[in-house]
Amino acid sequence: MNDYIGEAFARTNSQYIREFILSGGELIESKDEPYHVRLKKGRDPICNRLKILYPVEKEYEEAYTDLFKALAAYEDVHMELGMKIGARLVNQLLISAE
Repeated sequence: MNDYIGEAFARTNSQYIREFILSGGELIESKDEPYHVRLKKGRDPICNRLKILYPVEKEYEEAYTDLFKALAAYEDVHMELGMKIGARLVNQLLISAE
């Protein structure tokens, strides 16, 4: 018999919930690395590419600043969405009579 209850509790990790909410799918593999490691691994390739494309330090810094302004806007929007989704889930869990 499949341990569906154990599997359900195993998926109560923020990465699984995030994947389901944002894409409607199941997360294939969660990442056990700390956030700062995951951020560095995501940031390093684009920073290296920018350094190649903009060998002049001032141009690199301008491109880097533009990129991270755009990423900060995405981060802000996703944080706000996350808070709203979280509040909606809490409302359904605590207040809803269903």
